[in-house]
Amino acid sequence: MKGREPHVGIETSSLHWSRQGGVSRLLRNFLGSYRSLNGDGLQLSAFHYLPGNDPLYLDFPDLTPDWAARFPGKMREKLMPVAVRTRSFDLVHYPCEDLSPFFWAAAPRVVVTVHAAALHSLPPEVGGVRQPRSWWFSLRHLNRLITRVITDSEFAKKEIAEHYLIPPDKIRVVPLGVDGQVFRPGPLSVSECERLRQKYGVKGPYLLDVCSSHQALKNIPRLLQAFALCRRRGLKHSLVLAGPGGGWQAEKVGETIEALQLEESVIPAGFIEEKDLPLLYRGADLFVFPSLYEGFGLPILEAMACGCPVITSRTSSLPEVGGPAAVLIDPCDVGGLAETIFSLAKNSRARATMRQAGIKRAAGYAWEATARATSEVYRECLLPPRARK
Repeated sequence: MKGREPHVGIETSSLHWSRQGGVSRLLRNFLGSYRSLNGDGLQLSAFHYLPGNDPLYLDFPDLTPDWAARFPGKMREKLMPVAVRTRSFDLVHYPCEDLSPFFWAAAPRVVVTVHAAALHSLPPEVGGVRQPRSWWFSLRHLNRLITRVITDSEFAKKEIAEHYLIPPDKIRVVPLGVDGQVFRPGPLSVSECERLRQKYGVKGPYLLDVCSSHQALKNIPRLLQAFALCRRRGLKHSLVLAGPGGGWQAEKVGETIEALQLEESVIPAGFIEEKDLPLLYRGADLFVFPSLYEGFGLPILEAMACGCPVITSRTSSLPEVGGPAAVLIDPCDVGGLAETIFSLAKNSRARATMRQAGIKRAAGYAWEATARATSEVYRECLLPPRARK
């Protein structure tokens, strides 16, 4: 590496995923902030196994070998690390844990971001289908070939060390961020309210939950049960379920809505355009996120940044991220969740206090800090082995 900038390759397939998920949003925000770092001294390029293009490749050149595109999809995913070996990367970064068993072949140093270990720490009826064996094998049995693991929270670090047997001293906690220029507080204008109504069927007053999928660990059926109890007590709010839906046991969401006769008061808003998501947060009276397990919980941070009071679970990483600015509940206690929703929906003074606390809390998380800390992990990996911490 003498006489040239170290060359880092980052795997960007999640930019081309069709679903609206946390990994793709994380990567897009990370790269957008990384390019603003001055004097970083590292050359960052992209490669991916999913076909596609993205404006970010203007700043981070796409070095995916052309000939690799001729492989069938599954083979391309598995063999891409071997293919990019020709690019002479000094280090590669995989921003999620869906590793090829040949991940180690891409470069002499490897960084992997592992967001959580939910599929191993949760029971199958909640966590869903286990990871592909190649993921498990790579993380559990080939982690000696991983130079550093990045994760989003201290909770996730403990889970990863326990379930994948990765030494804690190889794991670095790098919290996610929120873009304060995009996710910001303020009342909605008449035209913005009309846009939400026309595009998504959303009109106030409403409660909000935002999930990339309706998988079982998001706990939406219990949220619906609590919401039904609130409606019986006279709550006039609707409940907006934002996100594309789908996921493990997602059919239970529709079955629960029908069984509780909530068709007129629950709004399945579906996929939300990025430019509209802050509006949805800003217009809600409460953001309710009773997830059973999160490695970080980015939606609660986005809601807080928009001045939306947050109710979330006292499980997994959510207390760590929400801190004292969130009201924490037992996600399995439907009655307790209903009482919390009802009392806060009726108490504008309490919501105003929560709103200010949330804005202050979210201000402590920035994507620029995420990019800077990730760059520091790269630099640590590029040191000679004896010089690493």
